[in-house]
Amino acid sequence: LILLVVDSFAPKAFETSFLSLDLDDGLNEPALELDTNGYMFVSGQYMNDIGTMKEASVQKFAEKVNAISEQYLKDSENVFYAVIPSKNYYVNHRLPTPFDYDGMNNILRNQITGAVGINLYPYLGFDDYLKTDFHWKQENLQKVVDRLGESLGFDIDLAQFKKNTYDSFTGQYGYGKPDFLKETLTYLTNQATDTAVVDNYQDKEFKKVYHTDKLTTTSAYDVFLSGPTPLITIQNDNATSDKELIIFRDSFSSSLAPLLIDAYKEITLIDIRYVMSSKLGEFVDFHGQDVLFLYNDQIVNNSDMLK
Repeated sequence: LILLVVDSFAPKAFETSFLSLDLDDGLNEPALELDTNGYMFVSGQYMNDIGTMKEASVQKFAEKVNAISEQYLKDSENVFYAVIPSKNYYVNHRLPTPFDYDGMNNILRNQITGAVGINLYPYLGFDDYLKTDFHWKQENLQKVVDRLGESLGFDIDLAQFKKNTYDSFTGQYGYGKPDFLKETLTYLTNQATDTAVVDNYQDKEFKKVYHTDKLTTTSAYDVFLSGPTPLITIQNDNATSDKELIIFRDSFSSSLAPLLIDAYKEITLIDIRYVMSSKLGEFVDFHGQDVLFLYNDQIVNNSDMLK
């Protein structure tokens, strides 16, 4: 409700201008519908329906974070968690089954005791995601990097990176569909990404941050750190500090971690979808590193996949 109060001397043009304001909040827009492939298309973006919030799964995610913190992270002073919203978040009121983001975040906020929350929602927008895929655009992550840096103590300027592009990218929504929309995939490089040494648990031969051979495969997003794997360590021998970071992650962190190499001597990425969390002590030396649990909302809502 907006109330305009004016005196009798206010010019008519002022009233006319006020009455012409577009105050449509978008809540009356028609609901989105699934196409024959089970996807939705809005404002140039494809997306899937992530369903409704599963309270038990969100609670189990919180329990997992607490259990890992209790078992491995007692020496770490900086332990944080953050949830990456799907692009669906920005059209949630139009989804066939709106997702209860407030409910999910309230559960996490009230039940996670082993890590401090970082709210990334205000630092992402609809256009920060790939059109044909559910992942974010690496080149659009300056605000996310800034927000993480406020908590973890680093300052990184993405304008200092070189933009490399691949113009024939089709994301997961176009897999197996001929003549599907193609878009540009951008990956950022600098001296740190060029010289860092990557130790991939599943691919001991490839040591680079970006696996450009993946660009011409059906999983082009795997250009970032070679794609899914249980454990990756990125060593930066040119680091100006001895700081180390551990990220408990999903595939979104594959494109985030390269941007953080400058700030750390070593970054370890752990994907507990592929390795038992109870066995991590056999593979990772936990000794007080910075720690970030970073997962997209669909992982939080389907946390049974976390081992």
